[in-house]
Amino acid sequence: MNIDVHTHVVPDGLPFGLERADERWPRLREGDDTGDVLVAGEVYRTVARTAWDLLARRAALPARSSQAQVLSPMPHLFSYWAPVDQALDFSRGLNEWLAAAVRAHPGVFYGLGTVPIQDPAVAAAELPRVQAAGLSGVELGTSVNGVSIADPRFREVFEEADRLGLSVFLHAFQPLMAAAVPGPAASAVCFPLDIALALAGLIANGTLERCPTLRLCASHGGGGFGLTLPRLVHTWHSKAAMRKRLPTPPEEVARRLYYDILVFDAAALRYLTDVVGPSQIVVGSDYPFLDVEPEWPLTDAGLDADVVALIREKNALAFLGL
Repeated sequence: MNIDVHTHVVPDGLPFGLERADERWPRLREGDDTGDVLVAGEVYRTVARTAWDLLARRAALPARSSQAQVLSPMPHLFSYWAPVDQALDFSRGLNEWLAAAVRAHPGVFYGLGTVPIQDPAVAAAELPRVQAAGLSGVELGTSVNGVSIADPRFREVFEEADRLGLSVFLHAFQPLMAAAVPGPAASAVCFPLDIALALAGLIANGTLERCPTLRLCASHGGGGFGLTLPRLVHTWHSKAAMRKRLPTPPEEVARRLYYDILVFDAAALRYLTDVVGPSQIVVGSDYPFLDVEPEWPLTDAGLDADVVALIREKNALAFLGL
């Protein structure tokens, strides 16, 4: 069985009761085979019908060598920019849509919701509602209105997710260094840098030290984190002040997190597997936004058959707490 942990949806019904509010709220203009995501009245992205039509999506799974998917919102739907009361209403509508999808397709679709983390206290308080809806956890962006998710101000959200046993999928979002790389290359260059910064920061500032059982999965293979980790490890082992502040070695923390295989290179996947261990790697394709086979580059990485079996299914179930 293949469970694709990194897939996105753009629900029909946007913006969930906020039609009269700020026009920046995303809307979906449906067509026959594709739909346009409108933001501030302009087309932000054109998406395939499978982004909102779950019957069509389910029918497409066999052709993608997938039997199940974890659904999370298209990151632009986070709406961290919005007033928190409106963002809370919006996130609840989105989470209800996801929960309905999970109920209608048990064992085929799992769901990760969203919370208005621009107000960490409100976001943390919303997590029990996410859990009660039947969702496996939440998706969080790596930056919130120009502030890294690693900033301690967001720590209570991670702590509450850990307390409740909810999963957290960390997705690159509005990278802090994006202004340095304009144009189409921005996401290709900045997403892996931003996810690496977020992971390294969550370790270095002690957030993950305080969340010892948190199930957190990093999108895009953790980006450049695999190459950042050895330097972080060296610093920890060579500086007593860092060891006093962070009792757990960074490599131990890194090896309890999860990482998807979306690294675009078989050698990079082999390296990541060596660094964090085969039990921490999951399938991820960014479906339906990237045209990549969900198991690539897994099939080219030369991993043992038992490792491949872990990555295809068991690791995903462990990440979801199943």
